[in-house]
Amino acid sequence: MSDQDRERSLTERAQRRWWSRLQRRIWRTDRLKPDGATASRAAAVATRWVLRPEALVLLVYVALAVGLGWGAWKAPRSSWIGDFGDPKQTIWFLRWTEFSVFHGHNPLTTSYINFPDGVNLMWNTWVPLPGLLLAPITAAFGPLAAYNVLVTLGRALAGWFMYLALRRYVKTHRAALLGGAVYAFSPYMLAQGHGHAHMLLALTPPLVLIALDEIFVRQRLRAATIGAGLGLLAVAQFFIAEEVLASEILVATLGLAILAALRPHEVRGRVEYASRAVGWSLCVLLVGVVWPVAVQFLGPQRIQGAVHPPDVFVSDLVGFIVPSNALQFAPNAVSDINSHLSGGPDDSVAYLGLPLLLFLAFVAGRLWSSLLIRAASLLAIVVAVLSLGPHLHIDGHVTDFPLPWQIVDKMPVVNNLTPVRLMLYVYLLAAVLLAAFVDTVVTSRRGDLAAALALTFVLLPLYPKLPYTTTTADIPSFFSGSEVDRIPADSVALVVPGGWDAMLWQAAAGMRFQMPGGYFIAPSDAAGDSTLGPVPSPLFDAIDRVQHPGATPSVSDAVNRAILQDLRSRQVHTVVVGPMGQQDAEVALFTSVLGRPPQSVADVYVWWNVS
Repeated sequence: MSDQDRERSLTERAQRRWWSRLQRRIWRTDRLKPDGATASRAAAVATRWVLRPEALVLLVYVALAVGLGWGAWKAPRSSWIGDFGDPKQTIWFLRWTEFSVFHGHNPLTTSYINFPDGVNLMWNTWVPLPGLLLAPITAAFGPLAAYNVLVTLGRALAGWFMYLALRRYVKTHRAALLGGAVYAFSPYMLAQGHGHAHMLLALTPPLVLIALDEIFVRQRLRAATIGAGLGLLAVAQFFIAEEVLASEILVATLGLAILAALRPHEVRGRVEYASRAVGWSLCVLLVGVVWPVAVQFLGPQRIQGAVHPPDVFVSDLVGFIVPSNALQFAPNAVSDINSHLSGGPDDSVAYLGLPLLLFLAFVAGRLWSSLLIRAASLLAIVVAVLSLGPHLHIDGHVTDFPLPWQIVDKMPVVNNLTPVRLMLYVYLLAAVLLAAFVDTVVTSRRGDLAAALALTFVLLPLYPKLPYTTTTADIPSFFSGSEVDRIPADSVALVVPGGWDAMLWQAAAGMRFQMPGGYFIAPSDAAGDSTLGPVPSPLFDAIDRVQHPGATPSVSDAVNRAILQDLRSRQVHTVVVGPMGQQDAEVALFTSVLGRPPQSVADVYVWWNVS
């Protein structure tokens, strides 16, 4: 045994002795009088669990996640963690899930937006499993509070699950703790936390890593048991975010191919066990998702083609070394660079930074003899290349240089993956490399200090910009008070402005009414091509036209008749115009169409009994 191995062994034994002594002290508190024995024993068990390293690590991640979103947690029922746009849609999804469960509606489709055509939620970024689990919080404290819990616990649990996965490969808790933090608070997670909660909830990739390790490498458990467990994870991820499940399957396939290429002589001996386990997982997955998949691909309002245009949401080559605006130490000059990179701010997730890239290369070279390091390094490179999309983007310019994603982009269903979001797995694999470095290279106090300085240098550029983005809800008192009850339950109300705002206000009203409009993915025509929001019509064309600054409502009789007919065909009973830019112009438009002025009620203008 080398001196380094001997020192590591002595350190681990000392840690185990310390934990044993602490646990014995805790259990001594149980030796009390008989009348208090049961309570004291339960308290001792709870205390002993809380003091376990795994529980302490979870508390650390929860504390970090709460601290990051503290701006919203100071008023969790009237503000949320993130930007002003997409979170409103997710807040609506949380309310819809709670409402549909307690009122017996089919949760997979809804007519409460885009009435009367409705929306197939399986084509949208719905989060049914989290929505179901958080339904009691939504019912008791409102959807904004539930959203804050979702984002906070989602981030903390992602880090904790990554920590548990890394504990299979590293001996020290600090190495796994660091890796979990890199995964949960990476630029990917920071950016997605601004608006794409469904992509932030990347809870299962670390757990899938554990399951695949058991199925294809260690093969210690019963094939049926671990296979069913993997299937349940896939079902859970399907009901959190289908895109993450699809990307998991893609990356896992690539990883297994790399692993087989590195150890081809071991493949034959493992095929039989792995085939049985994978067979069980597929059976569980198919049983769990057969109904929602049928609704998605055979049900109403289904989409036929790709939801997002190609060559837009991809990693830019410059984005790997230019920090995003979500990071604390990003110079002001990078804002101009980031403004013309492909995608948007919530998908500026490619940044690793030159220091971290060089350090990861150093770690890979230093530990290349490890199969884990070789497989993780090669897979990270492959996935990073795929995240570039079908053509190479450099500083916002789309070149003609073709990339491997063109092959994936021709596959049905899979072509709905957003290439840039594959960076999730690059950070997962980077966490593996960093944890392995801390675990195997750091063996002395001198090594601890050198490693701490090195890790501080390479990870400091990833520090999030504080305070983290928080948005205060601007909900008119009409929707949160008793006045909304004057709208007949389940009747149709047109809310202006539409889109995100209308959905947020409808959620605040407890889904009192159905409404045309909203922000959603739906077919734009009979061919099934997708559109965001309602299909153009005389009603929505007029609303959109008036919202341009300086526009005036049309008062021609022909236009008014077309809008009125549109309202009647949608069975609109009530029209509500809320606070917005160009509010006076919208009020003038509907006064002209309906032939009477509105009633001013609790911060909004209302026309009752339209039809």
